[in-house]
Amino acid sequence: MTPNTRLQRFEVLKNGTFVIRSVQVQDRGQYMCTAKNLHGAERMVVLLSVTVQQPQILASHYKDVTVYLGDTIAMECLAKGTPAPQISWVFPDGRVWQTVSPVEGRVTLHENRTLSIKEASFQDRGVYKCVASNAAGADSLAIRLHVAALPPVIHQEKAENISLPPGLSIHIHCTARAAPLPSVRWVLRDGTQIRPSQFVHGNLFVFPNGTLYIRNLAPQDSGRYECVAANLVGSARRTELHP
Repeated sequence: MTPNTRLQRFEVLKNGTFVIRSVQVQDRGQYMCTAKNLHGAERMVVLLSVTVQQPQILASHYKDVTVYLGDTIAMECLAKGTPAPQISWVFPDGRVWQTVSPVEGRVTLHENRTLSIKEASFQDRGVYKCVASNAAGADSLAIRLHVAALPPVIHQEKAENISLPPGLSIHIHCTARAAPLPSVRWVLRDGTQIRPSQFVHGNLFVFPNGTLYIRNLAPQDSGRYECVAANLVGSARRTELHP
């Protein structure tokens, strides 16, 4: 190659400097520079060594991870190597992801190569394999993802009797722990069902957190009130009696 010429990744500048862009392992070897004129020639030999380091996963090579149904899980894959290793994820069904994906999706491969799954379902269970590779070799990490479900458990007492004089107002709480998050409703003495943010009979309201509010208690408000918390895997009930 002569000055002011370029061939793919290789270029010789006007001053004779030889430039190699994006150096690769196969670029190692002997390069000879020749300078000549009418009176003779001079040569210089340069031996180029390209240093490589096999990828190494910076964590245990196997993990067990559990996520609750409907929650989000983020799986990291950190690796070092020279040149910087390429990260690929192999899904339980054999799909291979290498390209960063939009964060709007349910499954996302982020810039740092963390794989995240939103709204985890039972279909997401299985072994996810992260492969870090470069010209020197490869290393891998296997993560077994478990998706668990939790039936609702109501924090308050299952049954309670409350007696109050007319004219007062009352808040009756009903909060539950579950995965996925439960829906909460109150069943009134006449069978009417009230869901969060609903207002019925002019004095009954259910807050978004499941609390039942009864305003200006009257004799006709006496009776049985039942809170029901339910999700895909079960339900729980809490009963309030107003004699």
